[in-house]
Parts: sequence; C-alpha cells; structure tokens
Amino acid sequence: MDISRRAELYETSSGLLTITGGKLTTWRRMAKQVVDRMVEREGREAPCRTAEIPLGMPASEGDLQPSAGLTQDDLPDGSLELLAFRYGHAARNVLKLASERPELAWPIVPGQPDLLAEAVIAARLEQARSVADVLLRRTRLGLLAAPQLRDAESVRPIAETLGGELGWSADRVREEAEAWVAVAEGEGIDPGKGVTSAA
Repeated sequence: MDISRRAELYETSSGLLTITGGKLTTWRRMAKQVVDRMVEREGREAPCRTAEIPLGMPASEGDLQPSAGLTQDDLPDGSLELLAFRYGHAARNVLKLASERPELAWPIVPGQPDLLAEAVIAARLEQARSVADVLLRRTRLGLLAAPQLRDAESVRPIAETLGGELGWSADRVREEAEAWVAVAEGEGIDPGKGVTSAA
C-alpha cells in the first residue's frame, strides 16, 4: 500500500482543522495552510510572514550591534551573549527596540543580563500575556532571580512594560504584579532560595 505524502487540510462541521500527510521539508508550509485557513474563516487581515522568518540562524556580529545612540556600555554585563544564545539572529530585534526606547535597555532584574525589551518582544511576538509568562516561560528569571522578585513591587516594572505593550489599565498592571506572588507560590518558588518543591 502506497501512502501519500501530500498534505491535506480537513475542516469538520465543528470547525476542527486537521492536516495530514506531508513530510519534514513541508511542515512549515503545512502550518501556514492551517493558520491561513483560521485567519480566513475569522474574516481577518493577517498577511503571512513565514517566508520572512529565517529558522535557526545564529547571531552574527552585526546582529549584536546596538544602534541609535545605544552602546554596549548601556547594556547589563552579559546581555549580548544571552541575547545571542536566546534569540540567535533575532537578537537584533531586541537591540533595535532597546535603541528606540532606552528605558527598555534596563535589566528586568538588577544584576541580571535580561532586558526589559525582551518583555515587549515576548508580548509582541511570543504570546506572553502575564508577568509569569515572562519570568517563568521566556526568561527563567522567576527561578534564577527569585530572591529579587519576592513581591508585587519588585515585578512592577515588568507589569508596566507588558501593560504598555498590551494596553493594560493602571489597575490591570497592579493586579498582574500582585498575581505574580501567587503564581510563584503555586510553582513552589521560595523568594529566599528559588525553587523549593514541585508544584
């Protein structure tokens, strides 16, 4: 029996989309088909950028050059290395944002290399929607810098940065900062020591 490798997109009456077939070299095109169909049925305008996003490219020296008046001295120690590791060639997007808005070149946590610009990138391009998304699932600072993130006030700059990107009110910013404390506790994070137990 010969099994086709041709990708086929099916939609059920309930709206469930299923894609079958394909092969490793066509997965990106298959994902585009599914997303394009979802956008189409919602009646939205969302041009596909898949072809513009290179996959897995390491950061070049040019990708790690701050611009528009921002210098390496304006960045926390270790931030360029971290950006190269975390984002590869896309590190330039973080640095461009930090160059355009110098307050985003500040560290998320004093003494750590992660930049506030990364919170904006996380919200804008990586679907981060909470302080915990940034601290636990994008930067890991919630674990690595737990002693410095012990209360709502310590995470307020992150909440304000996310709020500016996501259109939060002042009340929502406060609620999101306060929510971090409960999330950290639920994750078993002891602000004095980091992770202490499995949640």
